Amino acid sequence: MPRTYSVIGSDERQCYLAALLDKYGFPVIHSRNAIRFADVTVLPIPTVTKDGIISGTGIRITEFLLSVPKDTILWGTGFAPYADAADAAATRLRDFTSYPEFAEGNALPTAEGALQLAMEQLPSTIHGGKFLVIGYGRIGKKLSCLLDAMGADVTVARREGTADGFRTDRTGSYQTDPGQYDAIFNTVPEPVFSEAYCMMTRTDCLLIDLASQPGGIAKTSERKLLHALGLPAKTSPKTAAEIMLTVLLNETEGKEWNILP
Repeated sequence: MPRTYSVIGSDERQCYLAALLDKYGFPVIHSRNAIRFADVTVLPIPTVTKDGIISGTGIRITEFLLSVPKDTILWGTGFAPYADAADAAATRLRDFTSYPEFAEGNALPTAEGALQLAMEQLPSTIHGGKFLVIGYGRIGKKLSCLLDAMGADVTVARREGTADGFRTDRTGSYQTDPGQYDAIFNTVPEPVFSEAYCMMTRTDCLLIDLASQPGGIAKTSERKLLHALGLPAKTSPKTAAEIMLTVLLNETEGKEWNILP
């Protein structure tokens, strides 16, 4: 018999994930705000708050791990600090972020979401604007190419090396004037743009941090900073669910699934 899946959470990505599992013939339980276990249980994403609480439940993760039925496969994110507790409770954890196809799949919807955010917040067009993208990993590459395709003037900041023909600056010790940019995007999950650099930007410069907490751009009340996490779930929930489903089925069903078009 096929495994039964439990999907927990009320955001659109979780709703699409439950619907897709049903579409592909898997028994599925979808609970919006209560934890119901099945053979494979998918917790809300992101799963654990900075205080160690499972998102949307008020339940502490260390206590929760003790209640997971034997042989349940538990999927989510942010499990690394709780690996020892899971081992002690004999709980089988699977972290989506540890699978390359999850990060690769989410790069484009994250970049598109960042671009959408900029278009909503900026008073001028992307075309003809000047932008700095800090970091040239999966998301930085996608975002730089999207901006360039729309006629923007793009500078990429890297620790070292060039960036596929883009003007290049040095991350953390910028040589170009921060005051020239309409918006600055950060993709690096460590401090890379200090308060001093923030104060060198124009007062109307939009700062968008795409990196996980605590982010890479210093917080200051003098500039508008948007810490934009989980953009795929917010701007492309169906695609985000398809990415999750691909990883989920490849790892639990032992087959090569590719749900993405």
